[in-house]
Amino acid sequence: MDCILRSRRFAVKKNGGPPRLPYFPFFVADWILDDKVCLMTLADQGLYLRLLCQQWENGSVPLDPEACRRAASADPEEFARSWLAVEPCFPVDGDGKRRNPRLEIERKKAIKKSKSQSVGGSVGNNKRWHNNKNGSLVSDQLAIANRSHSESESDSDTNPDSEVLSSSVLELNLPSQVPLLPVVSTGGQGKGGRALRKRRAGSLPEPVGFPEFYAAFPLHIGRSKAAEAYRDRMGVGRLPDRDVLLLAVERYVDYLKHPGAAKPCYPATWLNGERWIDEYPSPADAMAKWIASRAAKEAGK
Repeated sequence: MDCILRSRRFAVKKNGGPPRLPYFPFFVADWILDDKVCLMTLADQGLYLRLLCQQWENGSVPLDPEACRRAASADPEEFARSWLAVEPCFPVDGDGKRRNPRLEIERKKAIKKSKSQSVGGSVGNNKRWHNNKNGSLVSDQLAIANRSHSESESDSDTNPDSEVLSSSVLELNLPSQVPLLPVVSTGGQGKGGRALRKRRAGSLPEPVGFPEFYAAFPLHIGRSKAAEAYRDRMGVGRLPDRDVLLLAVERYVDYLKHPGAAKPCYPATWLNGERWIDEYPSPADAMAKWIASRAAKEAGK
């Protein structure tokens, strides 16, 4: 359980080893079609996978075969048979450590992707929430990225295992000068926030097709709110075509002429409720309902 918990977070080991990543990429087709793997027994493949996991966690596998056997928890006799097939997959590097070359390539890709997403995500969050006061947060993120790159270069000079950290930050494709964002209050739930949203909505031009809708609607009250509701429905793709919408308004106007029809609602209420899908009763049904309602009222008196 302890090894699982230690591997859940992206962190650099205290002893200068490679960063911990919770998993490594496993390409099934490459594994199945690999010439060396095809010649291995199931025991050989099991030992191969255990040593790959050891390398991913520790940066390399032990140089001594007996230490490799203990690290893989393998039986001595089974290890002796399997080691002949697995040893070529872990050649000795120039620093005297055994490593699988393909796994180190995938480690570099994973670290570069993780660091790119981490730094880029922080800058993106800062832009989205408009928290960049005098560019301080963006500058902090760039400083962290540059400091991480400098530390990775210094580590690579003294520890070959940390070479995978170098150039991971420089390839983020961040702009040389990050534009400063204006400090804009998004408005809260109080009166100030509502007033700001109202000013923003009033400063926007009316959406296309809204003047025709508003002219055809039977009640001309709350034009700015109606325009905002029209824009919101259009933005989420819930507003029907112009002809369909005007036809629905015409049906609504005809319904209001029936005896006993409800009072006309505000245009913003009609849009927010998506009332263009309402099904109105026929004139005969509306008249019968109105007569029955009047009769009930008379009987109650």
